[in-house]
Amino acid sequence: MWNNDPKTDSRWVDVPSLLDTRKSRSTGCGLHECPACGNLWSLSVVRSAVEVLFRTVPVREGGVVVDHIVTGARTVDHCWCGVPLPGDALQSVTDNQARANAKSSLRLALSAIGEEPSIVEEIELLATKVSRSMLDRLRGERSRTKAAGVA
Repeated sequence: MWNNDPKTDSRWVDVPSLLDTRKSRSTGCGLHECPACGNLWSLSVVRSAVEVLFRTVPVREGGVVVDHIVTGARTVDHCWCGVPLPGDALQSVTDNQARANAKSSLRLALSAIGEEPSIVEEIELLATKVSRSMLDRLRGERSRTKAAGVA
């Protein structure tokens, strides 16, 4: 699970290399338990050509499926929680890196199904600092002083 450094208030996990990952006696594939969330993975030498894998849930109106919502996404080299799967060398991954990987996967999944996030969602997702007046402009809102003069 997560290691914690109280001095810096940071968290991280260590992901072992493929050489240090135990092997299945029946398949010969690597067996990896994610150190962050505990998901168990069977690691094949064959990698998927798909850029992102995602789960969806149907949205129903009156018993009829009208849309699907992405509930989870991951790239082929990451766990659902955003922590990378074992690679060539041991790697330390912070919780910030894992969250960024998970958010990136969600953006890729939304793009794959034709959903493009709005510019405001992108700004909020990337935690970019934007002034209040710029955020109002991006949302299409008028400035408060101009709106008051029109009324």
